[in-house]
Formats: sequence, C-alpha cells, structure tokens
Amino acid sequence: ATDTTVRLRTYFDMLLSLKGMFAVTGEVDRDQFARFVHQLRLTERYPGFRAIQFVRAVPGHDIDSFAADVRKQTGAGLQGAPEFKVHPAIERDEHFIIEFNEPMKGNENAYGLDLASLPSQLAAVLEARDSGQIVATGRTLLVQDATRHPGFVARAPIYRQNMPLDTVEQRRAAFIGVVAIVFRVDDLVHEMVDPAVLRH
Repeated sequence: ATDTTVRLRTYFDMLLSLKGMFAVTGEVDRDQFARFVHQLRLTERYPGFRAIQFVRAVPGHDIDSFAADVRKQTGAGLQGAPEFKVHPAIERDEHFIIEFNEPMKGNENAYGLDLASLPSQLAAVLEARDSGQIVATGRTLLVQDATRHPGFVARAPIYRQNMPLDTVEQRRAAFIGVVAIVFRVDDLVHEMVDPAVLRH
C-alpha cells in the first residue's frame, strides 16, 4: 500500500507541476504542453498512465468559435490527431472540452470530448473547480479504451492569473479548466505490484 501511495503522490505531483506551468505563464499553448509532458518522460518512467490532458471550460455561446479556433491550431501535440470536433453535441451553458491530449496516439477518441456529457466526470470537474484541490474519479470506463477496461482520472483546476481564489465564487470566476492525468486500472496495478504477487 505504501508503494501505491508513493506512486500516486508522484502522479499528483506531476499534475501540480502542470498547474504551476499555467500559473507562471498564464496561457499555455499546445506546443508548450506537449513539450512539457514529453520532458517528464512519462511513458518510459510511469507506464501506468494513459494520457495527460487539458480540459478547457467553454461557455455555450462560444462553442462554435472555440472549435473553429482549435481546428486552426498547429504544433507538436497534433501528430495523428483527427479533425477537432466537439462531441457529443449537447446544449448547455458551459462545456468542458478535452483540448490538449498527450499522447494523441491511442487517445484520439478523447480529443474534443465534452465532459459535460458524462455526469460522473462533470461532477469531478465541478468539484475540482469549486474546491481548488485535485479530485480523482472512481472507477470509470475510458472513452479512448476499446477494451472497456476500467480506469480513473485525477484532475487539478487551473485558474486565471492574478485573480483572488479565496471563495467558491472567486474560484468559479477565475476558472479556465483542468489538467488531468488518465490511468487504466490494470496498467497501474501491473506497474505497482510485483509480478510474482500478481500471479497469485
């Protein structure tokens, strides 16, 4: 259990370092995000993770212009990416869209996904926004995993620079989105548990 706790804390520290990058630079573009994730060498060091994402909060009236702007983006994080499209199409006041998705390969189905369409994921995003803390989901089926194995997602909220964050109302006003780290439970278990133990 201690090894698991240490490993999870390491993952959460990665989320906090991503959060810190946004805090320092204000706005992070796709190239910066891709370079930062690449520098962490996650696929080599921590095979339990499935993806790191940035989920942007988008008002309902801005959804078309947001999608058009993303389709104009270029950069390192787009190799193998399908054309950006917000999915599924739902009507609501605020959307939470997966905009950056590292690595793209194997996670294409998540690109453009509106988490507002998934009640448990929406609840976790809103809890992160309101609390200012990292929030992890319970076991969930990952949209990008055709094997239908369960996974879970940890998210940390991102806020605009130089805005007060002392109250829930202030955090809601400053909220930009969340950075997320996605795990597949089986991969995480195999990473953390001794193979001899797994056989039993």
